[in-house]
Amino acid sequence: MGTRPSAVATLVERSTTRCTAIVALPDGIKAEQFAPRLIRSLLGIPPRRGGRSPGTGVA
Repeated sequence: MGTRPSAVATLVERSTTRCTAIVALPDGIKAEQFAPRLIRSLLGIPPRRGGRSPGTGVA
C-alpha cells in the first residue's frame, strides 16, 4: 500500500432502482469533504421506471 491512504463510500439503493455506486473520496472522510461527493453520486441515480409489486414484479 502507498503512503497516501485512500477512501471510498458505497451507496446502495435497494428499494426502487437497485443501483450500487462506489464513490471515491480523494479529499477525505469528514462530512464537509464527503457530502459534495455523495450528493453528486445521488444525482446520478437514474429515475425510477415503473414499480414492483410483491409477488408479481410488476406494478
